[in-house]
Amino acid sequence: MSVKLLDSIKQQANRLSPKEKNQLANYLLQETKISVEKDLGLHGETEEETRAARMKWLKANSEQYAGMYVALDGGKLVGAGKTIREADEQAKQKGVNKSFLVRVSSENEILSGGW
Repeated sequence: MSVKLLDSIKQQANRLSPKEKNQLANYLLQETKISVEKDLGLHGETEEETRAARMKWLKANSEQYAGMYVALDGGKLVGAGKTIREADEQAKQKGVNKSFLVRVSSENEILSGGW
């Protein structure tokens, strides 16, 4: 948002009645809360609901993204790549700063514990 536009909004807000200013303040507080929750990956869902949405997405898409890193925002794909950095950068470009990052393995992949 430009400084000029913000100044114009402030001037308009100064002309509001006390009741209207209170309504505007409540609106802005609610919008800020939603924005913070989105940044934290909460979206008003419980942790259990968020986890369930992630697991559902992983089950449905594991073969398509096998061997790749994915970034999820709840049950929504917001980034994918060969490296975790690629997936994270794609998520950030879409405005998701705290995505769930995971490497997707295929059903046939043998995982080693390092022994």
